[in-house]
Amino acid sequence: MTKPANAPKRKQPAILRRLARLDEVPPAGTTFRFRADSFHDVTDLLIELPAGEMTHLIRVETAPRQDCFCQITLKTLSLDQLRDLMRRVLDGQVMLQTVQPWQSYTGKRDYNLT
Repeated sequence: MTKPANAPKRKQPAILRRLARLDEVPPAGTTFRFRADSFHDVTDLLIELPAGEMTHLIRVETAPRQDCFCQITLKTLSLDQLRDLMRRVLDGQVMLQTVQPWQSYTGKRDYNLT
């Protein structure tokens, strides 16, 4: 079934509209994006970070008590080092499997990472 040519366009989900505002160039440092089951998982990750490592954090919740999207800027940690810290977080598999540099972030999970 096809839509008529004059059919109104559906609005993007709120999460996509909010993410579009994150297209500006992040501050100096290495910036990564990832999803998490909850912001509680993100706070557990922040506890694992070395003191003074994080310079910037943006959080966008899709709905209360559901997964959230984060963008984090770090001073020196590489992607592999950040993944190692995510492995320490109980139930941090969504973060681990979705984290990517901000330029190449898709939000898709890599189920091969454990």
